[in-house]
Amino acid sequence: MRSTGTNVLLKAAGLHVAFDQQYSERIPNFYNILTLVQSRSPDVILWSGHEAGAIDFIRMSKSREISPKLMASFTVGVPSASFRNALRDDANYAFGMTPWLPSERLNDQWFGDANAFAKAYETKFRYPPDYHAAASVAAVESFAKALQAAGTLDPKSVRDAIAKLDFASVYGRIRFADDGQITLPQIVIQIQDGKVVEIFTDKLINPPLYPVPPWDKRS
Repeated sequence: MRSTGTNVLLKAAGLHVAFDQQYSERIPNFYNILTLVQSRSPDVILWSGHEAGAIDFIRMSKSREISPKLMASFTVGVPSASFRNALRDDANYAFGMTPWLPSERLNDQWFGDANAFAKAYETKFRYPPDYHAAASVAAVESFAKALQAAGTLDPKSVRDAIAKLDFASVYGRIRFADDGQITLPQIVIQIQDGKVVEIFTDKLINPPLYPVPPWDKRS
């Protein structure tokens, strides 16, 4: 259930929650949920789940001609190449979030920058990397730097060296908090003309395509 505090914040922002429903990924049929959504005609649909579910949700939304002004997913599906390949033109206008996109702003001592890493990755594996690949690179780089700093394979010494890391990688700045987590800014993206476009981090980067046209009005 949505907390009272969250409802207060939404109301203060002028937002009204028309519908809030969980679903089981073991039963990826959104017919009943979409029936309720359709009856309430929301301006915005915020959806959360994995890639396969996101693809099914959009396909079923199209078949029911459900066309909100904005459809967003808080998961890894939208930025991935397989999402765009599966939906083709139907992927356009979808919003999503990701902690990472290739950028020349992200540098390291091995690849140069994240754009160079992405090109090398795609050349080798025949598909572009997503944030999982970049995070894996950062993990390997973290161990390499920690081993170098510790000067030993002793687990405790290596662990202590990892806790003290602070370096730039193609994934972003690697610096562990006391709880062992890395905090990276989330990037709001939108699929525009089949491409992932950065829209917002802590500021507007590129203009979004909004409102999203109805399915029968898309070019």
